[in-house]
Amino acid sequence: MGYKKQQSGIYCITLSNRIVYIGQTKKNRARWYAHRKALESNSHVNTHLQNKYNKDMNLGFHMLEISEEDNLSPLEKKW
Repeated sequence: MGYKKQQSGIYCITLSNRIVYIGQTKKNRARWYAHRKALESNSHVNTHLQNKYNKDMNLGFHMLEISEEDNLSPLEKKW
């Protein structure tokens, strides 16, 4: 991930280049760090994502769409 500034928008987490999780964030870098830390410590609240990560640790984080904070919920549903 090469994001230089905090952005809000819709993101996806990929394992082996397949999207396994889509979410919304107000601060992309902080959200990526929180997901990665939880997965690496085997303590992520999403057990489906945690189980997939435990089998394949080729993890990626990508912003799908940058948006203002008040548009996040409808955009997440779209994705």
